[in-house]
Amino acid sequence: MKKWLKFIVIPIIIFWVLELLASIILGGMYGYESHSFAGLVSTFIIYFLGGVAVYQLSPTSNNLFPAIVFSIIYIGLGVYLGIITDGNTTEIIGEEVVHEFRVWPEIVRAAGILLAIFGAHKNEIDENQVKAST
Repeated sequence: MKKWLKFIVIPIIIFWVLELLASIILGGMYGYESHSFAGLVSTFIIYFLGGVAVYQLSPTSNNLFPAIVFSIIYIGLGVYLGIITDGNTTEIIGEEVVHEFRVWPEIVRAAGILLAIFGAHKNEIDENQVKAST
């Protein structure tokens, strides 16, 4: 049970902390928006690192299946929440913020997670073949 809890919680914390740092650095210091090219590159890197963490923390001997299920659920929830909250307005510190759903950031997030998982799986297969041949 402890392995499953780490598998679910740690990647989400990694995603959120790295996104916060990227938004502070890119948005606060340099003025880039999250849907600009620099924002999309940082999003891909963040979700790639998170995807590797998802694969490595998988609690079963077959790491691929739980990692894929986690990523599909995480991506699906992100798209679902993005669609249902599109156009909502929120007031934050006296400023009115309008929620917008953008397709490119979602595609970049999905690509980052899935490429990391499949890359980590391919790397593990290659390492096992090298160990078996020596």
